[in-house]
Amino acid sequence: MNDNLLSKEKKTIYLPNNVNKDGCLEWRDFEQAREKICKMSGWEPGSEKFDKTKNLFVDIWRKLQDCADENCDNKISADEWVKMWASYIKHHSDPGEVAKVPDWVEEYVEYKFNLFDRTADGIIDIEEFEYVLGYFGISPPAAKSAFIIISQNMERRIDLPYYKQLVAEYYRSDDPGALGTFINGKLDFCDGLEDAQIRNDKNHRDNQQQHSHSQQQQQKQKNQEQKHAATPTSNG
Repeated sequence: MNDNLLSKEKKTIYLPNNVNKDGCLEWRDFEQAREKICKMSGWEPGSEKFDKTKNLFVDIWRKLQDCADENCDNKISADEWVKMWASYIKHHSDPGEVAKVPDWVEEYVEYKFNLFDRTADGIIDIEEFEYVLGYFGISPPAAKSAFIIISQNMERRIDLPYYKQLVAEYYRSDDPGALGTFINGKLDFCDGLEDAQIRNDKNHRDNQQQHSHSQQQQQKQKNQEQKHAATPTSNG
C-alpha cells in the first residue's frame, strides 16, 4: 500500500473522537465521545471523574484548535489535521530524538491509557483492551488480534511508557507494519480507504444528478415560457 495513502488514512479516518465519522472534527465530537466514556465508566454528572473528564476534553480541544484550526471555523478538517501533523513531524525529526507528540496528545494519551486500564494496575491487558474498543465499534476478534500484535505475541507488557511509544509511532510512522499502527484495533487500513472512496463517489454522483435535474427543470420552464409567448391571444 502506498505510504502516503496509509498516512492520510491513519490521520483522517481516525481523527480522535470523530464520532459521526464525517472526516471533520469539532467540539460536539469531543462532547459525544466524553458522554460515551462517562456512561461506559458509570461516572454520573457532578461526580469528580465526570467533571475532571469534561475539563480535560475542553482543554484538549482548545489546544487542538490553536494547533490546527487555520481558518478559525471551530472545525478541524482532514486537510488541516494532516497539515498539522506534517508540520509537527518536520520540526521534531532530529536524528536520535525520542519520538514526540504535541502536548494535547500527551494529555489525551494518558487519559486514554487510564481508560483502558480498568483495574488501575498500570497495565492494559487483553480483556480491558477488548472491552474498551468494543464501545468504539471494534469487534472482539479484531481487538484481540490487534492486542497480540502490539504486545508482540503477549510477551510485551502494555504499560504507560510503552503505550506512549505506540501512539507516537501511530501518528509519526507511515510503515504499515509498525506496531503502533494497530493501537485502535483496526487491522486493515485499505478498508477505510475503500469506504471513503465509495462515499466520495456517491457524493459526486448525487451532485451530478442534482445538477442535471436542475438543468432539466430550467429547460422545461424555458420551453413553457416560449410556448406561451408564441400562443395567440383571444380578443373575442
